[in-house]
Parts: sequence; C-alpha cells; structure tokens
Amino acid sequence: MSIKFYNALRFPAHRMFEFLDRARVEATEAYAQELIKWLKKQDITPDADGHLPEEVTRETLPARISSQAERLGRWEIYITDLYAYAIPLDRVAYNSAKEILGLAWAEDFQYWSDASRPENFTGAKWATRAHIWKEVLFGGNPSSHHLVYRALDFGTLEEAMVCVVSARIIPFPDPANPK
Repeated sequence: MSIKFYNALRFPAHRMFEFLDRARVEATEAYAQELIKWLKKQDITPDADGHLPEEVTRETLPARISSQAERLGRWEIYITDLYAYAIPLDRVAYNSAKEILGLAWAEDFQYWSDASRPENFTGAKWATRAHIWKEVLFGGNPSSHHLVYRALDFGTLEEAMVCVVSARIIPFPDPANPK
C-alpha cells in the first residue's frame, strides 16, 4: 500500500488544543480572503430593475458561503500518546498549514512511500519516518485516536461578510433607504 503525505505536520499531543485554535483562525482567515477575491471578480452590477445577480444576493450568499465552507478547512488528525499528526485535506487547510509550520512546536512531517526520499534525509531517518507513519496509520496502539476536524469558524465568516458588505464590495441596497 502506498502512503503519500506531501504536506503533514507533527506536534506534541499536549499542544492539540493550540493546534485546533490556530487551525481555526488560519482557515477562517484564508477562506475569508478567498471569498473576498471571488466577490471582487463577480459581476455585481444591478440590472435595470435594481436586482443583483443570483449568486451575490443577500438571500443566496450565506448559503453559498456555508455550502463551500462545509467542504473546506478540514484536517485528518491522528493522536498518539506523545504526538499528534495532522494532514490537511483541502486547499484552505493546506494554506493554513504553512502558517502553523511557523510555530516552534510544529514540524513538517511529510512522507511518501513510493518515491525517493528528499535530499536532506538520510536513509535511516526516512526509514524511521516510514515506520512512524505505518505505526500511526495501521499500528495496534490502543491509545491512538483518529478524527477529522473542520476548522472553519462560521461566526467569523459572518463577521467577514458584514465587513465585505460594509466596504461596499457588494452594493447591497440599504433597506432603510430603498431607491
């Protein structure tokens, strides 16, 4: 069986809550930035009757945000007695992994079994990493736990949307001042 984790982290298990908090913050920020870029590219000019395109109306935009966000910011995490191993499952988690790797307690723990090792690894070090990943994934450690964590914070996304609307990126009509 082939193992391919081109982007994976390892950190002390006692740092799990710090990781989850940081993953949430980073994923939410990354998704909010993606959302703003997407909105800036949309044709948000009201038609002759003053209606906005369907995908950017006040009624449909929250559903779009929620449906996309449910699939983004996900991590697969394996917890052992000493370490936790986290694998980003999508582009938002992947981008937040770059920020998390900047923390002193997180280390890059990539591994792939069907290709040559990176130049900066000795054969023994790569073999040790292979053994660790096989034990984490398939070992009989009864204290191991596996979970999938969705890191996006919907409350923060709603706050981001308020900022987007108030910045007039989307020209929502003011209900108090209809034209």
